[in-house]
Amino acid sequence: PTIRSRFRRLTFQPLSPEHFNQVIALVDPSIPENEFHGLYELSFGSPGLALKLKASKGELLYQQLLSVLSEAPHMNAKEANSMIQLAADARKPDAWFSWKHGWDKMLQQVILLQAQIDISATSADESRVLTRLSSQFSRDHWQRVREFSHRWFADTEILHMDRKHVIHSLLNASCGARME
Repeated sequence: PTIRSRFRRLTFQPLSPEHFNQVIALVDPSIPENEFHGLYELSFGSPGLALKLKASKGELLYQQLLSVLSEAPHMNAKEANSMIQLAADARKPDAWFSWKHGWDKMLQQVILLQAQIDISATSADESRVLTRLSSQFSRDHWQRVREFSHRWFADTEILHMDRKHVIHSLLNASCGARME
């Protein structure tokens, strides 16, 4: 409380798409303009987060996640394993961060859809998958999955749990499996 009382909290809003595009083009001119919209949506308008996601294949991981869940509750095991290998690679901790971010974004978007709040999707495919997922289970189910995810993410870091197992368990939970 004493330290907190000495600071002022500043809350920043996301940049507009135009300003975001300008920052990305200035900081990393190698990123093609046609990728700006997807990065904007995936990063919620944060250029720093967008650059981190870009560097750690966050867009690819998010697209793989959507693809794996596109026919939920059925999953393509080969595709799921490919995504899990990339996301859980201990030599690439930023990939783990990016996968967790994409997972949380997906859950947040599904919950918003169930509350009948419009979302801004990165693509028509994303919109289709998220709409399908939101119709599969109740909002309570998705909120429990999100809470379960946050608990498992924290435990994974603290207890050095196997990331592959965690991802597999979360995918199964999203498809209706029991959460423990």
